[in-house]
Amino acid sequence: MMKLPWHAVALLSLLFGFDTAATGSHTGTHSGDRSAIGQAGVAASVARTVTIEMSDAMRFVPNRVRVRPGETIRFMVKNVGTHEA
Repeated sequence: MMKLPWHAVALLSLLFGFDTAATGSHTGTHSGDRSAIGQAGVAASVARTVTIEMSDAMRFVPNRVRVRPGETIRFMVKNVGTHEA
């Protein structure tokens, strides 16, 4: 029988452990879920526009946006840094 170094055993257990954990039971639904989250809003229903500024320091201004239930918001994203994607 071949002996593996401890770090090889640890690496293998991490790799295979994450694989089996990711394939575990899943109780959420996707096919019949009709949540408004992630759906395009109706442009005529936009209550306000929020501009989010992003910097090279990976900071966002404002760093928090409060939204009322049912409110439709238009988000405008502005790069104020010098790094181009």
